[in-house]
Amino acid sequence: MSAAGAMRVAFAGEALIDFTGSGGLAFQGHCGGSPLNAAVACARLGQATDAPGADFGATFAELYRKVCADWPHVDVPPAFYAVPVALSATLVLSGGADPVTPPRHGARVARALGAQALHVVVPQAGHGVMGLLCMRDVLYRFIDAADDALALKVDTACAAGIPRPPAFQPFSGGVAR
Repeated sequence: MSAAGAMRVAFAGEALIDFTGSGGLAFQGHCGGSPLNAAVACARLGQATDAPGADFGATFAELYRKVCADWPHVDVPPAFYAVPVALSATLVLSGGADPVTPPRHGARVARALGAQALHVVVPQAGHGVMGLLCMRDVLYRFIDAADDALALKVDTACAAGIPRPPAFQPFSGGVAR
């Protein structure tokens, strides 16, 4: 593996920190100002200038607004939210139907990262794009590229062919048959 590939692996490892499925830990990351999560939602909801996503509207924003109102906060310096210009190839993945981090957020991060960022949107996917078969292949090819220029040219066409997942149906408490 090249040195640039090793840097891409290190960055991918940092990006894998995800608190969205961890209950209270998720709210701590979003509401409490944890340095592990740049989306301190409570402090920033009122500053949002983009429209809510079409699929979920303001549902998640309202949930976080209510929970975060009583959550203990810490002060986070403004520099914490600054996205540095990427010094090596950086892959940004977004799901077109992601209510947590929609593609507009990935696009904003990619713009801030600069010319070394490749933003890939899987139009029919939700949160957790990296778990999709073709996107795992994209990630592996991105990391294994001999240099940054080749990593940024990795073929991502498979993303357009991933079908939308079926609608979530909560468990009704009945007996499985």
